[in-house]
Amino acid sequence: MRDVSTRRERARARAEKRKARQAAAAAAAATAAVPRGPVEDPFERLLSSVRSGKASPFSLARLVVATLVAMLSLAVRQGLMAPEARFAALSKLAQLPARDLPYLIALRGGDQEQAERPKRMWSPAARAARGGSTRTALKESREPTVRRIKRAASGGLAGQPTMIFGKGPDMVESAADAPVTAREVRVAQANWANAIKKISAACLNKEDFVSLASQAAGELYAYGHDNVLFKPTKAKDTQFRPMATDAMSYFVGAKNMESGGISEDGGFAINGGKGWSEVVFDNHQVELNGNTAVAMGNYYFTCATTGEKSKVEYTFGYKRCDDGKVRIFLHHSSVPYNPAPVDPAEAADAITEDEVREAQQAWASAIKDISAAYLKKKDFKGLAGEAAGELYAYGHASVLFKPTKAKDVQFRPMATDAMSYFIGSKNMEAGGISEDGGFAINGGKGWSECTFDNHQIELNGNTAVAMGNYYFTCASTGEKSKVEYTFGYKRCKDGKVRIFLHHSSVPYSPAPVGASPPRKAITEDEVREAQQAWASAIKDISAAYLKKKDFKGIAGEAAGELYAYGHASVLFKPTKAKDVQFRPMATDAMSYFIGSENMEAGGISEDGGFAINGGKGWSECTFDNHQIDLNGDTAVAMGNYYFTCASTGEKSKVEYTFGYKRCDDDKVRIFLHHSSVPYAPAAKAVTKEEVLAVQAKWANAIKRISAVYKARGDYVNTAAEAAADLYAYGFGPVLFKPTKAAETQFRPTPLEAMSYFVGGNEIDDGCTEDGGFAINGGKGWADCAFDNHQIVTKGGIAMAMGNYYFTCATTGEVSKVEYTFGYERCDDNKVRICLHHSSVPYPMPATRAVDAKTPAKPLKRMTKA
Repeated sequence: MRDVSTRRERARARAEKRKARQAAAAAAAATAAVPRGPVEDPFERLLSSVRSGKASPFSLARLVVATLVAMLSLAVRQGLMAPEARFAALSKLAQLPARDLPYLIALRGGDQEQAERPKRMWSPAARAARGGSTRTALKESREPTVRRIKRAASGGLAGQPTMIFGKGPDMVESAADAPVTAREVRVAQANWANAIKKISAACLNKEDFVSLASQAAGELYAYGHDNVLFKPTKAKDTQFRPMATDAMSYFVGAKNMESGGISEDGGFAINGGKGWSEVVFDNHQVELNGNTAVAMGNYYFTCATTGEKSKVEYTFGYKRCDDGKVRIFLHHSSVPYNPAPVDPAEAADAITEDEVREAQQAWASAIKDISAAYLKKKDFKGLAGEAAGELYAYGHASVLFKPTKAKDVQFRPMATDAMSYFIGSKNMEAGGISEDGGFAINGGKGWSECTFDNHQIELNGNTAVAMGNYYFTCASTGEKSKVEYTFGYKRCKDGKVRIFLHHSSVPYSPAPVGASPPRKAITEDEVREAQQAWASAIKDISAAYLKKKDFKGIAGEAAGELYAYGHASVLFKPTKAKDVQFRPMATDAMSYFIGSENMEAGGISEDGGFAINGGKGWSECTFDNHQIDLNGDTAVAMGNYYFTCASTGEKSKVEYTFGYKRCDDDKVRIFLHHSSVPYAPAAKAVTKEEVLAVQAKWANAIKRISAVYKARGDYVNTAAEAAADLYAYGFGPVLFKPTKAAETQFRPTPLEAMSYFVGGNEIDDGCTEDGGFAINGGKGWADCAFDNHQIVTKGGIAMAMGNYYFTCATTGEVSKVEYTFGYERCDDNKVRICLHHSSVPYPMPATRAVDAKTPAKPLKRMTKA
């Protein structure tokens, strides 16, 4: 009760003071109109009052500091001062000594009583009396200086000063320099996930989700504070989003933007209108780098409408901004790589693990039998020839064979090359390779035992791959030799499982990595040099592979120079990695670049060798940076790189985000690598109605070309317009085998197709055999009717098979022709012919005369006699 009465008395006293001040202000206003001489500066008047002891220093401090803060805020709002400059000015105030506490209390509107008791104000009891608990006061009194400074810049806590007292300039730190912690990264991820769910919920509830998204973007992304590198998942036409409006368009959808929307955006944050009910981050790794951090992993989105879950790969970069908040400055998302599905026909002939083990046992037995025959001076060559025919796929399929002890001629694609290796060049009648001593006979000493020790057997439909070590026991000395192997097995057309891949090697022993000096800031020139070195390495590895040189050695050296393996953690998500998405180890990266079959150990079976383009090689690699962001001893680059195939000349575009770090040896290396295939929305399915429409247009085109020809018009131009509209030339490959083509059966180019339809004499370099099918060799066609046996649609393509009937415009005869047409949806969304195979029925039927006025009717299908 006593405490209550005390509080009431204090409240009453404060009220009386307010009334007295208001009365004094009213009196001053009443007398202000009467001139009393020169107007006195209020600052001078207050200063005189303080000096004479009539006023507290608090009054002067309140006016001065409040005016300063107002001026700084106004300057920021009008664009005359950056927010970080305002923060620096306020930080200078934090350096004032404790005796000037009243000046700082003024910033938060404290009263004069507090100004006269600065030391007591900081006690836990005093803090509790102002509305907080003693426990909270003790916790805040122990709060680190840097954290209090950051809080001061954003407004601080009510009821206490936001400026921090220090001992000098060295005690004041910039909020932007404070390191980002793993906890802050996880909090930022949780805030991002919650924002997506809230925006979705608002959209589904028909609330203002656009404003909600705008607020979230300002809190989560560094737009307005720093450069932002953003490559969204479903961005194809406008891949990169450096502006805040670009990001808003992606998240809420172009149609929900007042301006600046990008037409391809359906609104990721609202799932195109279906919404997301859950978002979960699954970090592969979080890498902390001072005031920045990078996180790589997968996040999972649950559709609010269907409950379906979607998996997306991500790399996020977080940076502490000038206001002390951690925001996203790097965001690269991509759809997980998904290779083409397995052919059902191959699945039917799937190889089993038992068949692989049987093939291995047969190989081991053959080695022992050949050795035994050699040592007993029997026909070991004939035995080796029979075994090779049974065990290897020579004559059935291509064989990839890299023997253990092959230096001059590393690869053995021919059966004679393999025989030379197994029995020795001196035992070959022809085709021997001089370096071969005869592995199957152990150079003359023979083998008494051979044992397979599989690390893993990977079954892939009608192929299988086995990796491991095998052990050979010398028949003469009893010494054991360990050899690494990768075998690939394939089911051949005769149903037998044979070897189509054989890579053996001596186990590798890596060299140790040394230590390094301190690091310095990375420059943009160093980033570009690192990119050029990477591109050159890809070309050099490909060239060495195609020339059958030591491409593996070159790849190993390049990886050691370019990547930070052995110096720091490496976050690597390759483009074509599905089963093993992330590659934290150097061996994982090597497997990806040179292919699992070329690895001595540690290969990953899905890897075909990106640096050698799966065997075709790359002739060129070009980086096109969207942006390079420098962050002290780290840097991040985002953009597209373009690869030119050394075999076909075809160009491939790939999205990338690279992170570079200065290592202890002062070299700049890659510590972050995220590549992905550019997003491509699924092609719209071809429908049966569209197939029938194209067939009708094709038939009408034949009749129209004939009619123009008969009328002596420009039928060649009419045919050209029809071909461009009906066939997929210029959009993709076209497979065309016309009916009456004997000398030039196939017509892959538009000129060859035109030659067939209008006649070889009408086209430059036309085919001499062509009389002009579309004009019936000059007689023309009066009608063309399709009779589909069946139409099959499969996504973006469709197939039709049947007979079509052509009525001669001159004689009225009806001709029956068999056809198979393939249709595909082209890039302009039109359905065109990509496959055309026509043929005369077997045996060739006789034609029958029909009245030209009577529409052509399909002939009855032939039945068995």
